[in-house]
Amino acid sequence: LLEANKVATTKSKLYFYRKRPGSELATHIDKQKIVQLLDIAENVFEKMKTVSKPLYKAARSMLVSASFSILMRTKESEETAAFRKNALAHIRKYRFSTFFDLNIRMRNRVAIMLSYLPRPLFLKLLKKGL
Repeated sequence: LLEANKVATTKSKLYFYRKRPGSELATHIDKQKIVQLLDIAENVFEKMKTVSKPLYKAARSMLVSASFSILMRTKESEETAAFRKNALAHIRKYRFSTFFDLNIRMRNRVAIMLSYLPRPLFLKLLKKGL
């Protein structure tokens, strides 16, 4: 995004989500993908903090969404413990302000509400999918 020649915004909702067999979201997530997903989301978030408020809010939403994705797509293990802890920390830190952003996806809004439940129940419901 920072290296783009041009960035345009619109008030229209252009996001369309379709999960297909073989898509990145339908495939197994390994440690390398977890690292990449969190690194990208964290880097974009940090860079957008000083660029503009709308981009900061979008990057914050992406970070929270990536954090939910990591919790949904990984099992608790030694290998994933640090990433899951980091994802939970991001959710706890940004869930309140992200919830009141009118542009976030409904599934993220639902996941944020679930995140206020006791942790074992929250993780169990999250694993069932949104």
